[in-house]
Amino acid sequence: GDRAQELFEKVVSAPASAGEGAKESAPSDPSAIAWSHVYLGRIHDLGDERDMALNEYRAALAVNGAPEAARVAAQNGIDAAYKLPPGMGNTEPKQ
Repeated sequence: GDRAQELFEKVVSAPASAGEGAKESAPSDPSAIAWSHVYLGRIHDLGDERDMALNEYRAALAVNGAPEAARVAAQNGIDAAYKLPPGMGNTEPKQ
């Protein structure tokens, strides 16, 4: 889990560390950034860090040009904390 979190954090922080003017010459991939925020949100939810998860989901929604699927996933995360799909954990199916 930690390794995945590290990689996602690298993706979402990459544009900021690229230096001045880098954003104009090499636009970052909104899809990769939005999904990274979604996955980070899910990692936080699974770790019972709801506030941090909500920050990530909101960040995903704020990405310009984010794909619709990522926006829906982020909104779902805001509406309800992410749980592992049945069979991957000890979770009851949602009613």
